[in-house]
Amino acid sequence: MAQLPVGSAEKPAMLQSDLDMIRVYEDLTDILLTKNLVMLTDFPPAAQDKLMRRKRLRSSLSPITELLDGTDEEEQELP
Repeated sequence: MAQLPVGSAEKPAMLQSDLDMIRVYEDLTDILLTKNLVMLTDFPPAAQDKLMRRKRLRSSLSPITELLDGTDEEEQELP
């Protein structure tokens, strides 16, 4: 399949789209694993390693991202 040339102006948008889609695929994989529709062992060993590494990294950053993304408790209590 031939690829259309992408202008330099579209490259950052395409890169951001790719990064956003990676998160979608990560979430989809988590859902499938949680619902036991797919088993981790269904993936090739290299993919299993990448999935587990990503899961550990996200878990280690979770408290940080919650602080950055969330609001503090006082703001949540206001009507």
